[in-house]
Amino acid sequence: MSTAYIPLARKYRPPTFAKVVGQEHVTVTLKRAVLSGRAASAYLFCGPRGVGKTTIARILAKALNCEDLKEGEPCGQCTSCMETAAGTSLDVLEIDGASNTGVEDVRQLRETVKLHSAGGRFKVYIIDEVHMLSDSAFNALLKTLEEPPPHVRFVFATTAPQKVLATVVSRCQRFDFSRLTHAQIVAHLQEIAGKEEIPIRAEALHEIARVSEGSLRDALSLLDQMYSFAQGEIGAGDVASVVGVVDRLAIFELGDVLIGGDPAAALTQAAALTEIGREPALILGGLLQHWRDLMIATASADVEGLVSLPDDQLARLKQQAERCPLEECLYILNVLTHAHESARRSTLPRIPLDLALVKIARREQIVSVPQLLAELRGGITPQTTGAAVPARPRANPDSAPKSVPAPPPAPRPASKTQGLQEIQESWPEYLNRLGKVRASFSSYLAEAHPVALEDGVLTVALDERQRFHKETLEGREEKTLLEKLAAAVFGGPVKLKFDLRSDLPSSRKSSQLLESTVKMFQGQILGE
Repeated sequence: MSTAYIPLARKYRPPTFAKVVGQEHVTVTLKRAVLSGRAASAYLFCGPRGVGKTTIARILAKALNCEDLKEGEPCGQCTSCMETAAGTSLDVLEIDGASNTGVEDVRQLRETVKLHSAGGRFKVYIIDEVHMLSDSAFNALLKTLEEPPPHVRFVFATTAPQKVLATVVSRCQRFDFSRLTHAQIVAHLQEIAGKEEIPIRAEALHEIARVSEGSLRDALSLLDQMYSFAQGEIGAGDVASVVGVVDRLAIFELGDVLIGGDPAAALTQAAALTEIGREPALILGGLLQHWRDLMIATASADVEGLVSLPDDQLARLKQQAERCPLEECLYILNVLTHAHESARRSTLPRIPLDLALVKIARREQIVSVPQLLAELRGGITPQTTGAAVPARPRANPDSAPKSVPAPPPAPRPASKTQGLQEIQESWPEYLNRLGKVRASFSSYLAEAHPVALEDGVLTVALDERQRFHKETLEGREEKTLLEKLAAAVFGGPVKLKFDLRSDLPSSRKSSQLLESTVKMFQGQILGE
């Protein structure tokens, strides 16, 4: 008769404090409390799922009743330790808070705590998901928590500490458990895979650690699942297929064509991913994570310490980072963030995905803020400085448009500031130039209206719902940039004042202004 299979998460559950992965701030404190005989009457373990809350509660229960305690660790060999590990101990009671939520359940518990332990020194109550108890049940428990019998210890575990009554929390010693790091999960999975002789590649271990989001139990369950699914050596693609995420190698390939400026190839690769069941929001989420890593690789020398990737993928990331300057990374992250949010809410999520891919692949050269300020102070364009801006490389030169887009118009000589009507007519040009520097600012002002000009102060009206945009644009550095660009476009010094209004102008002139602005941006995106 074959022995029943034990899942990895149960088979490799830590038997002692020393075997727990991570959570040293909890295990060291509890071990010392047991050694010194100062264990609290009630503990509250808080943290996300699968990080060791219930496991440590059981180890604590074993240590409190162990007959041969060794430096604060349970021996695992005495009768009490073996019964607790097997779940048959009469002195350790595990209660599911979700199934025992009412006052009557707590009243029964209050009656049982009066009974002495069966054989050990303490009777330990472990209540999982304690936040599921009703307020009346919590209140019925308060008196017992405040003055518990000397032979009773409580351990509460919860994933939602904010739902536990403050009066209950104040009667407990609280420990906040943290998610395990990527490196901790990979190392533990590698150790277990070696013991179980599971053939798995390093990149697959990294992929499992990434999708488990800091939960070691989830990671072990997924490793169990992959061992049953895969035939032969387990690769990262197998993990992506089972979990339904986008393979990291596919993200690298998509990143290559986006950086190279090939929108057709980007759309083709995205279509291939959606055909195998990958949702647009997932693809955009994968690109967001990838460009976050690219930004770090561009901005920091400590890439290895901040980005968790296998060595071969880390080398490839550094190569891509050399082709994507920091300013472009920030711009692309902004585009992907808005597209990801739109795809999650939209009934047609493919549209935000395709729009973002085309916009990134056909992006214009991003000019840094210091470069623009130098240009505005000097009254010249970058082409006249003797240092031409390098053209963005294209993946397929033959597919490049025959006509090269004209450079943005040079700033007007700073003579006499234009009047309000002339400023309104020049507003699309202002937005167009602003979009080449700060695309987000340009989008904030896309539906704004210059409504008044008095003593060199231009009042720009925003919709009353755009309070966040107004506060952002009024920042000191942001406003300085906006006013310097305004001086260049409108022919003289202009101070900007932003005003929130509920009745923005709806005249024909405003409609024509908006239409002209939209056409300008369409021409910029299409390279016309």
